[in-house]
Amino acid sequence: MPTAVAPAGTGLITTALLWLGSVCAAHSAMAAAPASTAAAANDPLVDQWARQVGQTMQARLRSMAASGEPRQLYLAGLLWVDAEDDAASAADGGYAPIQRVWLQRALDARPRDPLVARMESAGCAPALRCDPGAALAFLEQTDAGNASVHLRAYTAAQRRGDQAAAERAWQAAVQSDHFDSGALAFGKALHASYDSVQWPSLASVSLRAQLDAQGMPSTGADMAAMFVMGAWSAHALPALGDLMRRCSPTGVTAALRDECMSVLNNVANDESTLATALIGSRGMAALSSGADATRWQARVRELQWLQQQEQLRASGVDGMSDKLEAVLTQGEVPALRARLQRQGLAVQPPAGWQPGAPGHQTR
Repeated sequence: MPTAVAPAGTGLITTALLWLGSVCAAHSAMAAAPASTAAAANDPLVDQWARQVGQTMQARLRSMAASGEPRQLYLAGLLWVDAEDDAASAADGGYAPIQRVWLQRALDARPRDPLVARMESAGCAPALRCDPGAALAFLEQTDAGNASVHLRAYTAAQRRGDQAAAERAWQAAVQSDHFDSGALAFGKALHASYDSVQWPSLASVSLRAQLDAQGMPSTGADMAAMFVMGAWSAHALPALGDLMRRCSPTGVTAALRDECMSVLNNVANDESTLATALIGSRGMAALSSGADATRWQARVRELQWLQQQEQLRASGVDGMSDKLEAVLTQGEVPALRARLQRQGLAVQPPAGWQPGAPGHQTR
């Protein structure tokens, strides 16, 4: 699956990214683990089970593609992996033949699907035909109140040197009433791709226990969730570099400051990913003053606390499929808060806590 992986916001995503790749790749990782785990991973029963999980996932993706729906075709192409296709040539963009067929059908479908259009607006591999400009124009028309769409248009105009178009897109972002990166809709669609699938079970209780003890997936659901989470992580985070450069606190005019705060406030309210909420909140804290600055600094501190608590609990895969499901279907920040509440842990940092300080487990 050729794509540039964006920086992850939490240890949860980092854990999931370690499993990005096919089920066969996951099995290879097990085999390279310490001796006690390698013995379990090399067991013929584990090998047979891992292959069965991979075959089940492939059958699910073929079924999705057979629906002919653009979104299902795109997701099937995005998630498809096959050990026999690993040697796909660079000229093919790293895609297997079946992936190219499914992805191209999704890109060619009209009317455009909003999720597919979001992907297309970011460009596509040389092996595929797409029109990022037309996809972006479609999104600007159908999702006009979303600052995320207009910021994409702003970045695209900046790259081609069209300052007039860039300014129009910027003003549209300023006038927007919300920011939705699309990460939550993408997460829900990805979750549906593996939810309710009857996954093969690893029959040996002792082998499952050995894999669990080393933080290796021991259920098909865990393996599928981690793989799907990798795809989400690669596409969920919006590119906000141009926004942050324009809204740098150094040298910003009063008028531009107001415009930036209008946009950043909406960015901060998008809790589908922790990184997006942090970027918006930090930007607001830097541009605010007085009581507003104090409020936004507290918000940044809260998000950093959630981030640290997750990192402290990111090792292992016990219940991982449930954790990842919550991130995909609820958004990362709400999922982190809910998990800490279920565990009886504080969702707000204790007095005196600062980012980077040793972790607390305040109940």
